Amino acid sequence: MSVGIVELRESNGGMIALHGTVSDVSGQCELLALYSDVNELSFDYKATDWVRVAADTRYVRSARVIGAQLFHDDMAPVAESEIFVFGSNLKGRHGKGAALTAMKEYGAEYGVGEGFTGRCYALPTRNANELGEKAEVTTLALSEVRNHIKVFMAVAETEKDKRFYVSRVGCGHAGFSDEQIAPLFAGAPANCSLPIEWMSFI
Repeated sequence: MSVGIVELRESNGGMIALHGTVSDVSGQCELLALYSDVNELSFDYKATDWVRVAADTRYVRSARVIGAQLFHDDMAPVAESEIFVFGSNLKGRHGKGAALTAMKEYGAEYGVGEGFTGRCYALPTRNANELGEKAEVTTLALSEVRNHIKVFMAVAETEKDKRFYVSRVGCGHAGFSDEQIAPLFAGAPANCSLPIEWMSFI
């Protein structure tokens, strides 16, 4: 099932991400369900004040829902209300790929190698051994990456009020394939959006 992700601004100025489709006639957004309630995705939701809803809504990206899991194209736009999950090294040296994007665009703090930082969550897939001003960066064993993913998914399960945009962690500079990493995210909480490149492996 294809859907669109839209954001509706609350009266206090905060943003909530929602599922939605864009009407082909009016150009307004028909809101379907809260992003975090993908298990209860309903096509019966109708807004009574479409003018206000259209004014307060921003279209973010297209997405797919398979079963209870939401998928996005890797590096598609991230909603303001989402947490960007990226592959990091344990020293938090965010110098390349999605880690550099996380630091430049979403406030990831240099030196934070795991957990929440800025509008991000750093998920370790590599290590960095300090060698003076430089660091020798090595890829973690897949079993270690699996453990860090388990920690992340436990956090996401606990933080049900948060929404997580998971990039293709481990499939860039760490050198793992989508086929290796994707199954480790099987059963991810419904408040996680995963790369569509993983869809056939989960």
